[in-house]
Amino acid sequence: MMRTLRVVRAQLHASLALALQYRQGAALARVAWNPYLYDPLLRRRLARVTAPTLLCWGAHDRLAPLEPCGNTWAKEIPGARLRVFAESGHVPHLEEPQAVAEAVLDFCRSTRDAR
Repeated sequence: MMRTLRVVRAQLHASLALALQYRQGAALARVAWNPYLYDPLLRRRLARVTAPTLLCWGAHDRLAPLEPCGNTWAKEIPGARLRVFAESGHVPHLEEPQAVAEAVLDFCRSTRDAR
């Protein structure tokens, strides 16, 4: 009986892990294959951003590479600052949280001082 219970738990755990992996993959596919990543109007729309903007970009981002994505965004958003994190991929706020937090604080301080 105990062995059967362990087997059932292991199978349930494996099924839940597989379901989670599927949902994460499906979410990534929806984002990556969404036409908004390839929207030809995006470049024009970036120029409409009026808020102070800090772009935190991972140097090793393969989903939205620094060149052309990060550099284009920095160029097209008026007054935007691009901060590249050398040890990060697509999610620098998770990969280098302390460095990103410091960059955001510095940016907020400089923005406040500029007013």
